[in-house]
Amino acid sequence: AFFLLMAFEFLLSFAFGRSLSDQIKTMSSKTFYFLFFTFYFAFGFQCIQNRDDLFYSAQEGNQKIFENYTLKNLACGSNKLPGSLALGRVKIDDAKLCFRAIELTTCPQWNTEGYVPDSCKVIGTSFR
Repeated sequence: AFFLLMAFEFLLSFAFGRSLSDQIKTMSSKTFYFLFFTFYFAFGFQCIQNRDDLFYSAQEGNQKIFENYTLKNLACGSNKLPGSLALGRVKIDDAKLCFRAIELTTCPQWNTEGYVPDSCKVIGTSFR
């Protein structure tokens, strides 16, 4: 937060030639709150996405995927393996979505050659 404040002050002083405290004094309260919340939402969510409690490790994620595949294989009498392994951290929400898709898949569909639920195909994929 301190770094963001200093970067904000630098940008304002560079753009207008005045310090942050001078800018805040002349700025209306609506403008100040707008800029504050814009910076908060723009940079605050980046920190939330990297919290460790939102992710499984690669090992834990792969273990849980194999467990769900095994349960479905036992229920449907098949021997299907996961389509891919997670090489990095796995978002817990993405994994749960995959597990729910596996549970809701019917046995005839599960036993189809090459079938993998769409939500399981993107586990561990990040486009950042």
